[in-house]
Amino acid sequence: MAKVVSSAIQNDLDKIEKIKAKQAYKVRKGQELEISLLVKITEDEDKARVRAVQSQLKEQERLKEIASKEALAKEKAGKRLAEQEAFALEQERLAEIRKQEKEEREVARAIATEKKRLEDVKERQRLPEGTQ
Repeated sequence: MAKVVSSAIQNDLDKIEKIKAKQAYKVRKGQELEISLLVKITEDEDKARVRAVQSQLKEQERLKEIASKEALAKEKAGKRLAEQEAFALEQERLAEIRKQEKEEREVARAIATEKKRLEDVKERQRLPEGTQ
């Protein structure tokens, strides 16, 4: 009978060991699962940070392109403005030249008219009075 009791106690001890082993296995698996979840969360956070940095870099690149385009547009606008100002100055100079030419023609016309008048006067003075 002692052998049966000893065998029953051994069976109970074996069951307790199996239960302890199962619990230790579950604890270890739970810890592994927790660690893998933490790793996954960390990886996801890292990926999110990488995406955020990439997004910021893209935005900075886009802003650089915009600034470059604006600078180019300002440069072109400056050139156009300079060209327009140069054109306006040239037009003013041409207008002044035309004005001077017109004045010179008027003076020449007045001189020619005065010469003609003087020639007519001289011609009248040369002709005898009776033929006028």
